[in-house]
Amino acid sequence: MVDHPHHETDMHEDEPTPEAAISQDTATPETVEAAAPAEAEDAPAEEHVDEPHHDEVHALEESGGHPSELQDSVEPAGAPESEEQGEEQGEEQERRRLENLTLKEALIARAEALQESVEWKATAEAIKKLQAEWKAVGPVGKELSQGLWDRFRAPANRFFERRQEHLAKLREEQEENLRKKEALCVRAEELAGSSQWKSTAEALQALQVEWKAIGPAPREHGDAIWKRFRKSLDEFFGRRQEHYAKLRKEQEESLRKKEALCVRAEELSRSNQWKATSEAIKALQSEWKAIGPVPQKKADSIWKRFRGAIDVFFERQSAYFEQRNNQRDQRDSERRDQMLDALERKREQTHRLRESMARDEENVQRWQVTLSHLGSGPGADETRASLDGKIADVAARLGEKRARLDELEKSIREIAAKLSSPIPKAPPAATPPAE
Repeated sequence: MVDHPHHETDMHEDEPTPEAAISQDTATPETVEAAAPAEAEDAPAEEHVDEPHHDEVHALEESGGHPSELQDSVEPAGAPESEEQGEEQGEEQERRRLENLTLKEALIARAEALQESVEWKATAEAIKKLQAEWKAVGPVGKELSQGLWDRFRAPANRFFERRQEHLAKLREEQEENLRKKEALCVRAEELAGSSQWKSTAEALQALQVEWKAIGPAPREHGDAIWKRFRKSLDEFFGRRQEHYAKLRKEQEESLRKKEALCVRAEELSRSNQWKATSEAIKALQSEWKAIGPVPQKKADSIWKRFRGAIDVFFERQSAYFEQRNNQRDQRDSERRDQMLDALERKREQTHRLRESMARDEENVQRWQVTLSHLGSGPGADETRASLDGKIADVAARLGEKRARLDELEKSIREIAAKLSSPIPKAPPAATPPAE
């Protein structure tokens, strides 16, 4: 197996071969960062069955047809002729011998046409059939018989000698393949206990690509060497699956905790106790940071819910103080304090927004580099489509963030201009939430 949640079953003779194309599966969650990783997609290793090359060797070994099977002479013995029959049948026998000669010349030509063939099994059967036809043809003159037979047997021997050489070469290649696969087994066994989930999964998938490219091992070792290789893959990907199952459980618990914080933030967003509520929101933020990541597909929505509730409160707070300061000149000091607080908050938001944009641009560059080096093969189109989608999504968000940055900078300039008036400086108000 190559990565699991498609669970494997026991291997059967009619299951797919491990030498078939191995899907990589696989867009999988390989790291756990500030947000939850993607769902762990585990791709099973392809099952092992006998391969065509195995069948070729086996078929060549069982099909026979070695030159030793061809007899030294296959000229059929004719019936003895009496003196009376000899003269009467002489002309008829001569006619039949000429016909037999023509047939045997044709068989020789067909045998010669087959001697360089590389269709080993089919040609062996064809030569055996020619031999049977030869035996069925009647005799020719004794002076021609041995010469014709030698001419017929020579191309057959040539083909079977070449076939023996081919079979020996196949056996050599399979022994070398066995040595290579044993080396891959050692490397897989070294990786089986690793907890570097992403790099090790990639390394094992690369080993499977190597395995596929090697070709078959000898028939008697094929099953055992595959089971040895697969055992290491099953061990690592089974452990990885357990790791991500535990991780998903932790993320679901984190999601429940953050949903509870969202409820509390939404309750506070309606409060008019500005100072106390600001402190309470700061406490909620600290709790949020301590909880840890949630499932990736929920990360954006839960954060937006939490931040939205906090923004509602601070926007209400800002509107309240702005309205009150406009109505009461005697509260200029408090108004200035509020403006300083808003300025600091917007500067902090601007700083965080620039950092966020820088991270987005860095991600886009990294994905573009990945796309430029992405070749062809299993999973390449899926990976390319996924990266293109991510780049498009981030590009859209960057546009929104630039617009928001322009708004913040404009707001900062406006607040700074208002603060240039000689209003007594008041203590700072509560700090707004961090991104």
